[in-house]
Amino acid sequence: MKTLTYIAIFLFASIGFIACYDDEGNYTYLSDYEAGEIVIDTFGLSQAERTALSTLYPGDTVELELNVNYAYMENLRYRWFALPLTNYSYEPVQVGNSLEYPPADTISYEKKLHWVVDFDPGQYRFYFMAEDSVRGLKAYFQMSNYGIIYTEGTFDGLYLLTEYDGETDIDVYTSELMLIYTGDSVVHRYYSQTTGQTIPGKPRFIHGSHTGSTSRDGYLVATDQTMLRLNSVGLTTMDTWEEMFYTVPDVFDPQECYFTNNADFLINDGQLHVLYTDQTNDRKFSTAISGDYDLASFLATRHAVPTVP
Repeated sequence: MKTLTYIAIFLFASIGFIACYDDEGNYTYLSDYEAGEIVIDTFGLSQAERTALSTLYPGDTVELELNVNYAYMENLRYRWFALPLTNYSYEPVQVGNSLEYPPADTISYEKKLHWVVDFDPGQYRFYFMAEDSVRGLKAYFQMSNYGIIYTEGTFDGLYLLTEYDGETDIDVYTSELMLIYTGDSVVHRYYSQTTGQTIPGKPRFIHGSHTGSTSRDGYLVATDQTMLRLNSVGLTTMDTWEEMFYTVPDVFDPQECYFTNNADFLINDGQLHVLYTDQTNDRKFSTAISGDYDLASFLATRHAVPTVP
C-alpha cells in the first residue's frame, strides 16, 4: 500500500511563466530619423507579439517583425540575438581562473524573424539590432526583461512532494483554472518520469519557483535522507547536500528554508545558514550563524504596513 504525503508549493502561471515586459519603443517624429537616427518603433505591436519571446519550447516557431525608420534604409543590416542568463540576470561565469561574460547567441540576420526554437532550455534576454553598415550607427531593442525556453513537458501549477513506498517523488497539479483540478490535470510522478529516478527518503519540504524568486532559479527539495537543489528547467540536480555548503554541517536535519532580499535562508538542526544569490562568488551556504541559539523550524518575512495619517 502506498502512503501519500503532500507538501505543496504554489506556482502560478500568471506570475511564474510570463516574462516581464518593458515597452521601450521609440516614439519619434520623422525629423528625428531624417536627422540620422535609427528608430526601432514598436508602437502598435499586439500583446502576442510583445510576448512572443517570453515563453518558448524547443521546436516552437516564432515569426516577428519590428518597424525600423531611418533615412538610409539601404545601408541597414539586422541581427536578432540572445544573451544567456543565470538567475534571471546576465552574469559572468567561471572560465579557467577568471570570470567572463558568456557571448551572445545569434538567432537570425533577417529583419523579419522566422525562428524554429533550437536553443538549449534556459533563460535568455532577447534583442533586435539594426546597424548602418556604412556609417556604423546601431540601434537596439530589448524584447523583454527575460524569456524562458522550457524543456518539453515542463508544467506550471501546484508542486507537491509525494511519498511512494518510502521514496519521494513530485506530483504536479496543473490547471488553467488555478486551484480547480480534475484527474486529467494531475501529473503523477513528474520527477521520476523526467529524471528516471526518485528522491531517497520521506518528504520534508519543497521551496522554489520558475520565476527565480527562490532557491537560485530552482527548487530546494528536502527529505529525511537528503536535500537537493533542482533546476527549474528539467528538474536536473544542480547541487547535492554536500555541494551546498562551504563547510558541510555535522548534523543533517534540514527543517525549513525561505528566500527574501536576494538570499536563501536555511534552518538546519536549529542553526541558520545563508546564501546570497546576488553575489557572483557566493554560490554556497555559509557556515551556521554563530551564537548560542536553537531556532524553531519556521521562517517568514514581514512586510511593512503603511501608516495612514
